[in-house]
Amino acid sequence: MTRQSSTVYSWSELHESKTGTCAWNSHAIVPEPDGTLILVDPLPLSETGISEIERLGVPSLVFLTAAYHTRDAEGCRKRWGCPVAIHELAGSTAGIRVDRTVGDGVELAPGVRALHLPDVYWPEETALLVAGDPPALIIGDALSGPRPDIGILAGHVGMFSTKHIKDPAAAKRTFEELCNLNFGILLFGHGDPVRSDPREAIQLFLESHPLWHQP
Repeated sequence: MTRQSSTVYSWSELHESKTGTCAWNSHAIVPEPDGTLILVDPLPLSETGISEIERLGVPSLVFLTAAYHTRDAEGCRKRWGCPVAIHELAGSTAGIRVDRTVGDGVELAPGVRALHLPDVYWPEETALLVAGDPPALIIGDALSGPRPDIGILAGHVGMFSTKHIKDPAAAKRTFEELCNLNFGILLFGHGDPVRSDPREAIQLFLESHPLWHQP
C-alpha cells in the first residue's frame, strides 16, 4: 500500500506485455474529517493487503470508475458488506449487482466528488476529485499515466486507445475542463502517478497528440 496524499492510498499489480510491465492500480480514500473508507476499482488483495486496508478502517463503499473495472468489487462486498456504486449510465453493464448509481458532481463523502467524463472512453467513465494534501484526481481508463508498454514517458499522460472516442472535439473539451480543477497529483487505473505539474501534463497531451488536430 502506497500513500499518495493525506487522504489517498494505492495498491497495484504488474501486468506483463511484450515491451515491459504496466501497473494496474486501485485506490483507497480516507477523506478528512469524515474518515469514510472508499475503495476505488479494487484489485484482489493479499492477506497483508487486507490487513493494511483494515488499518485504515472498514470500507463503506466500493466505487467503480467504469463497468470494466469491477475487478474484485464482489469480493470486497462479501468481505466487508460495503455497497458497490457506479455512474448512472453504466446500467447493467457492470456484470455484478450495483447497489447505488450516482450522477455528475455527487459527493460520495465530504471532499470526494464524482466527475462524469463524457465522450472520452466508456460512456459511464467517472473521475474522482479528492480533497487532501495534495488534492488528487483519480482517473480510471480515460487517461493513462507513464507506462513503458505503450510509450508514455515519465511525467506524461496518454491514452491506451482512441477507438472509443467518436467526437474528438467533445473529448478534448472534457479534458480541458479537468485542467481547470484544483489537484496536485494525478492517479490512474493504469500507469504510474503524475506528481509534477499534472495539469500541464494533460495540456501537453492535448497539444501534442494527433487525435486533437484532425481536420
